[in-house]
Amino acid sequence: MSSTIHESMGKITTTLVVKLELEEPRIWMDDIQLRLGLWQGFYRESDRVWLCWYDTDCDWVLTPEERERQ
Repeated sequence: MSSTIHESMGKITTTLVVKLELEEPRIWMDDIQLRLGLWQGFYRESDRVWLCWYDTDCDWVLTPEERERQ
C-alpha cells in the first residue's frame, strides 16, 4: 500500500493506492452491482488490455457506440 499527498489551490488531498492480488481477472463491487475487469481486444484503433465493466452475469457492459451498433 502506498500513499501520496497532493496540494492544489490551497487544498491538501491524499491518494491511497492498494495493490490487489486477484484470484480472478474481475473484481465484484457490491455497492454498484458491477465487476471491474480486464479485457484484451481492439477498441478505438488500439489493440491492448483494457479495463471494462461487467454485469452480474460476467457480460461486459457495452459502450454507447457498441449499443448503437447492435
